[in-house]
Amino acid sequence: ISDMYARSIFVANPKSFNIIDTIEIKKSNNNNFHSSEQIEIIGDKLFTNSWSYDDVILVIDTNTDKLIDSIKVLPQPRKILTDKENKLWVLCDGGFDGSAIHGNAGILRINPQSLEIEQTFILGSDSNPSDMQINQSKDSIYYVNNDIFRFSIYDNYLPANEYIKSEGRNIYAIGLDPKNSDLYVADVIDYMQSGMIYRYNSNKELIDNFTVGIIPNSFVFK
Repeated sequence: ISDMYARSIFVANPKSFNIIDTIEIKKSNNNNFHSSEQIEIIGDKLFTNSWSYDDVILVIDTNTDKLIDSIKVLPQPRKILTDKENKLWVLCDGGFDGSAIHGNAGILRINPQSLEIEQTFILGSDSNPSDMQINQSKDSIYYVNNDIFRFSIYDNYLPANEYIKSEGRNIYAIGLDPKNSDLYVADVIDYMQSGMIYRYNSNKELIDNFTVGIIPNSFVFK
């Protein structure tokens, strides 16, 4: 279980609901600590993105529950996911203006065995990507950078044209229904009022829309 403020990852027994171990994610050269956000497990390695004012992917050995390595990426790795080839993809938002951790936003592909960055797509320091998702077959990646874009995991370039235009909406998050590939788009509007969800089919046709709570930021499908 990741925790932005605890600077640790907790291991829980899902039957007893008890915490059975705590993995400290301390920086090796000082007393500061990383944060943790999402978790992806590939083989016997657990990867977590240290997003808040940081620029690393942390690597934990699931056999020992110990932090064994870190991978320096672009500023503020916001989202991580795994593709059909078991490669790790990282969306970095570039950090905040005026922050010590600030620079180019981008998308990276990492080899989970060698821990090497195999490919880097730069979005630029003026970009503000907010989400990244993968389809059910795990071969197409969608990401939000004002508009919504889609590309194949085998592409050598990011798409020049958007998949779905924002059309003035403040798109913050997306979700892909694993049953029918419907794309759900979250519009946070002004971060203060109730947000809107727009649902598109695989032909990019708008099916419907509905109102939800304030700042819709993720989707879960049963």
